[in-house]
Amino acid sequence: MAAAWTQALDERCPLQDYVLNNWLAAQFGELDLPIVEAFAKEHAQALKGYPNLIYALAQRMRANQHWHEALKFLEETDAESEPLQRLWTELSLQLGDYDAAETHAHRVLNYHAPGGREWHELISQQLAQLRKPRR
Repeated sequence: MAAAWTQALDERCPLQDYVLNNWLAAQFGELDLPIVEAFAKEHAQALKGYPNLIYALAQRMRANQHWHEALKFLEETDAESEPLQRLWTELSLQLGDYDAAETHAHRVLNYHAPGGREWHELISQQLAQLRKPRR
C-alpha cells in the first residue's frame, strides 16, 4: 500500500494535489504507528506539497506521545501552513523549547487566519507563565 502512495506522490500533478492530499491524510488514520513513522521519515521531502498529510502524520505521532519524531518530521518537511505552525508551536511547548514555540507562534500571525491573533495571545500568556522564575 505504501508503494502505491509513493508512486502517487511521484506522479502528482497540481490538479490532483488537493484531492490526493486529503485522501492520503484520511488513510493514515487506519495504519499502525510504526508504518506512519517509517513513511514520514522516508518521504518527508516529497510531502512538502501536502500540508494536510503532513499535519495528519505529525498529529498521529503527537497523539501517541512521539513528540520528538513529530517535531523532527515538521522540521524535515519545512512545514509551512497555519495549522502546521500551530502544531509546531504546541510540540515545542510540550518539549520545553520555548524559543522555538515563540518563533512558530509568531509565524501563525503571518497567515491572518481566523482566531490566529487570539490563539497567539493565549500562547504568549502561556509562555510568559512558563518562563517565570519559580520560587
